[in-house]
Amino acid sequence: MRKSVAFDVWGGDIILSECYADTAETGFWIRGDATMSNCTSCNHPDCPMENPVAIRHDAGSLIVTASRFMEKEGEKKPALYVRGEKAGEIVWRDSFQGDRLVAPEALRRRPTAARVTFGIITTL
Repeated sequence: MRKSVAFDVWGGDIILSECYADTAETGFWIRGDATMSNCTSCNHPDCPMENPVAIRHDAGSLIVTASRFMEKEGEKKPALYVRGEKAGEIVWRDSFQGDRLVAPEALRRRPTAARVTFGIITTL
């Protein structure tokens, strides 16, 4: 599955809802305005990847909400988010890497390049 892409998103105003990117080097390749809601990516450890990426964002604006990007024991840990030079605004909320609610490293390093929001739900 080297050089594979599960979801290659072109165009505008694309809505990905409950999509599962299974064992691809790039889970979601975003090249147009898109919203990802309740999406998941996971790679099987028996299928080695050179540079796995959950989300590659090259163009357009992107909203990621209520999504989970899995980490399996024995697999190369995927980059959660890779931002291209022409990527537009991103809103990131309520999304997990493994069992942690996180913002991608690329967004924490460049806070002026993106808008990042978090929402945490607690139960009593």
